[in-house]
Amino acid sequence: MSSYGGKILKGAGIVFLMSVFSAISSFVVKIILSRFFDVSEVGLFFAVLTTVNLFFIFKDMGMGKTVQRYLPMYISSKDTQKASFLCTFVIFFSIASSLVFGSIILLFSDLLAESYFKDNLATSLILIFVVYLILTKLLLIVSNIYLSLHEVFVAKFLLALKEILAPILLLFFFGHGILGAGYAYILGTALCIPIALYYFPKEFLLHKFTMQWTEIKKYIKFGLPLVFAELVVKPGKYFDIIFLTAFTSLGEVGIYSLVYYLPLATLRISNAFANVLMPRISQMETENFQGIRSIFQGITHHVSWTIVACSIVFISFSREIIEIAYGLDYVSGYMVMTIVSTSLVFQGISVLNISALNGLGYSGKVGKILGISSVLNILLNAILIPLTGIEGAATATALQYAITFFLTQHQLKAQTKIELDWNSFIKLIFVAVITVASIIFMKGFLNGLFGMGLSLIIGGTIYVIVSSILKIVDIKDLYTRIRKMISRT
Repeated sequence: MSSYGGKILKGAGIVFLMSVFSAISSFVVKIILSRFFDVSEVGLFFAVLTTVNLFFIFKDMGMGKTVQRYLPMYISSKDTQKASFLCTFVIFFSIASSLVFGSIILLFSDLLAESYFKDNLATSLILIFVVYLILTKLLLIVSNIYLSLHEVFVAKFLLALKEILAPILLLFFFGHGILGAGYAYILGTALCIPIALYYFPKEFLLHKFTMQWTEIKKYIKFGLPLVFAELVVKPGKYFDIIFLTAFTSLGEVGIYSLVYYLPLATLRISNAFANVLMPRISQMETENFQGIRSIFQGITHHVSWTIVACSIVFISFSREIIEIAYGLDYVSGYMVMTIVSTSLVFQGISVLNISALNGLGYSGKVGKILGISSVLNILLNAILIPLTGIEGAATATALQYAITFFLTQHQLKAQTKIELDWNSFIKLIFVAVITVASIIFMKGFLNGLFGMGLSLIIGGTIYVIVSSILKIVDIKDLYTRIRKMISRT
């Protein structure tokens, strides 16, 4: 079992490292957009991207997660025939379904530009993002296959490379205005696909393709409930921006889009482990390994502590972070950052819970939970956004994160007997409140960047010391684990 724990730790380290490169590259693009384009242009860019993305939610019927569920099982049982059929089927299914859904939205592009976005530039952006998302979905499917083969570095390098190329290529397309950002993403993704396919294991592609309907039914039965998961993993990319576009100005959409994503970068920590956990847990279950519970609880505990530490920074310095990153035009969105940051730990744990439940084959139960929370998110956005604008959108997202957390936690306990250490969790929240209060108090006496840095150091020291005193986390043990992750990466 220790070898599996080590493999999960190594895989998570690789995923996190690649996600850091992706996050930095994505952040650079957002800085460029905020500094060189009008707020309303930025709002139009993200409003169109979100709307097109909404059409693509259902297009692969959860095949990406289906690959992560079944491919490790086929490899473990040495069933190359089924493994080959699965890989071939999901690739062609992804291409075909992407073209269908892309064609549908293009039919309505002029209507959307005129009546919904109220900007003719939206027609060109819709076409750009349809092409971009078709290429991206194909790259994601291939990346999921690599991930299921435990080629974690290749899987995440491809996605990181796509993001890294974007700000570089944006410089070449800068003269095309806001459309240039779209061109940069298209070309960056297109350059990654030949690399992904060149190194793809040829034994997992069938040269003579014969439909295996029994297998297909099994894939769809597992994958269909996961379609709802797309509506909760990144809810801010969909319903909140959709409603904001309808009820507020494009300027408000621009502020929300850039500010909202800053604290969400913290979730890359839990996503790193979740990406590795699902195929590993699936394989562990197949091979009748024991000890999933202890590994999972240890990961959840340390990830929660780390996410809360990051949340404290975003809550305490929301205004300062936004001004430094995007400029004064975006500071009015500081409450969005504060509200979303308070719920990050809930979503971080939910991501891990969902990964474990999917890996153990409970995708149907996950789908029901995420379906409920998604409907709730739509209703909350519909009620709160017309009343309070971007703050209402952030509140709806925070409440959805909390609801998803409690529902997935309940289901995980019911199905696997894995339970959160509530005593440590409550103490962790208590320490976070004390730390935030201390930092805000010190900010009243310390000004400027120096004061911000000193407040952060003192606050961080308080967080670590009190956490150790209350035995929430063993700092020496955490340091050792991080060193192992780095050395194995």
